[in-house]
Amino acid sequence: MIVEAVVLGAAALGLSAIAARWGWKRRARGSAQAEQAAARSPRPAGLAPGDVLSYDGVDLVLERGSELVDGARIRVLVALSVEPRYAVQLDDAGERVVLASPYDALPMGRVADVVEVGARSLSLVCRGDAAAADVVVDRGLLRGRVRFTMLADRAGRHLVVLEPDEGERLALLGDLVDPRRLDVLPGS
Repeated sequence: MIVEAVVLGAAALGLSAIAARWGWKRRARGSAQAEQAAARSPRPAGLAPGDVLSYDGVDLVLERGSELVDGARIRVLVALSVEPRYAVQLDDAGERVVLASPYDALPMGRVADVVEVGARSLSLVCRGDAAAADVVVDRGLLRGRVRFTMLADRAGRHLVVLEPDEGERLALLGDLVDPRRLDVLPGS
């Protein structure tokens, strides 16, 4: 009787070890397949149309957007009818995001190296010329070549001016958000 219990115990232990190993291999295979699917995904890194940004109790659904692909890496996305109306991504990963609204008080012509906005002084960060591309095909905001100017102050206030060859000038004023307080729910 004791021998039978020992044999049954050993068999059960062996079967549980086999099942555990099979489950581990299956999970590893599943995670490898998920990584391959993510690599094939057309979704760009960072923010994209369809994403929902939640910051300080405000949810913004990003509708469409464009990015500057040579020169500076700036991505501009339009939010659906909520202030602030634009999300400006300043890096590839989407960790430096400015929530901005259109700024109409900027005089036409070349943007100065220092611009006074209220009591704040914004200084030139970068200026250049780049090609605009849709973040997602047929959901773009800018077309052709774009002249851009970005100014900022130490507190995180940014002014981004985009002047496309095709279309109207877009000046956006907003603040850099704390990435710890920004939640991004990826869209489709």
